[in-house]
Amino acid sequence: MDEARERYRSAYDSGDLWAAPKLAKLLPPAAAITILEGVAAQSPEIGKWALYDAARLREHRGADEDLIKALIDHAAAYRLGNSWSTIPLAYAAASGKSTGIKSGNLAATMERYLEEGDADYLIHGRNALAALYYSVLGCEERGAELLADVAATGGEEGAKAASQLAERKSQADPTDANAIAALESGAKAGIPGSMFALGRHLAMTATDAAERQRGVTLIKAAVAIEPDRASYGFYLVGDALATGDKADLAGSAEAYAKSAATGNGWAQMRLTFAYRDGRGVKKSSAKAAQFARQALASDSPQSGLIAILSLYGTPADPSSDRLVAALRATLASTQAVVVADALEGVDVNQRAKLLQSIWRQRGLFAGQADGIIGRESYRIFVSECRRRGVSACRTEFLPPDLLRATILHLANTRSGGNGDIASSPLTRKPNDARQCHASI
Repeated sequence: MDEARERYRSAYDSGDLWAAPKLAKLLPPAAAITILEGVAAQSPEIGKWALYDAARLREHRGADEDLIKALIDHAAAYRLGNSWSTIPLAYAAASGKSTGIKSGNLAATMERYLEEGDADYLIHGRNALAALYYSVLGCEERGAELLADVAATGGEEGAKAASQLAERKSQADPTDANAIAALESGAKAGIPGSMFALGRHLAMTATDAAERQRGVTLIKAAVAIEPDRASYGFYLVGDALATGDKADLAGSAEAYAKSAATGNGWAQMRLTFAYRDGRGVKKSSAKAAQFARQALASDSPQSGLIAILSLYGTPADPSSDRLVAALRATLASTQAVVVADALEGVDVNQRAKLLQSIWRQRGLFAGQADGIIGRESYRIFVSECRRRGVSACRTEFLPPDLLRATILHLANTRSGGNGDIASSPLTRKPNDARQCHASI
């Protein structure tokens, strides 16, 4: 080995750049990464392979800085034409990480590589592309097609794909007995994805306390194997423990805290409620506000908006400016339709507070944003229903559709649109494989 290393070292030092990847395989990781990233800067032809190898070495080391730089190397290798770097990039994008590459472009490139027919890429690439379609691009049908193709091949990757497909089906239809049976089978085989999905299903749907607890146990077991699932996993555990006649509120708050520590805005929102009401923790308005601010600064700022909405704008604290500031901050980083969806479940008092706050800033309303609908608020409500064309106003007072229309209009006018919500691209989403391909 020493002789081979010196031979490749001599060749590399003499200008043979192709000796670099061979030399790197015989060096410690740090030295290998330096060689590989260095030769990539000298030769794009070699670089597309050298950068991929450097990225894999960084992934194996696993430090946070290495994982960030690994994605940078994969992105550079992808741009140089390395098909295999598309796979970690797709998984990274699906998990919410920034890759510097538009997901639609990445998906189109992966589809092209699939058409070229490399046998190994067909298996691993389809799994990764399915994750991208499901989690980022909203192309569920194409994602399901890809997973079904891989599942049919059998083997370890086929089992993973079958597990993912069952997971998606159980999410779409919690009553799908075949999907649940497939998850049970995968969980017994020790597949973390099946364990997690079955645990989530039980934690969210089981009415029996023992079954719900089984769900909690499965989620924790899956997280122990794959720590990347901790953020969502402990959020689910928190919800499950807070459910039922014998709710474990302290355990629930502890689980939310573990999830919140990973930056999960929805868990931070739950902790806002817990500290506001003293559920499982000592009541603290300061900590409630702290977690609300953290949620607003998270990757899901709509959760922070809901948290802030639950704290501010009460009759004792009619802070309409803070509510609208939080809404605008959320819309600056999040699609309006996502924000509107998140606010769908707030109660009528909270809807009233936010609408009154928006009306105040538009100069339509002079009162306090306290959620109390008096004569002036009712007059504006009638006018806004007519202006936005919200038919639900005929049968429901302050319906969610009015808040949705108001938010979409606000976002559309902020971005320079004409205010026509029906034509806004924010409301359109591909819903079948053909539309999906057209959209990317």
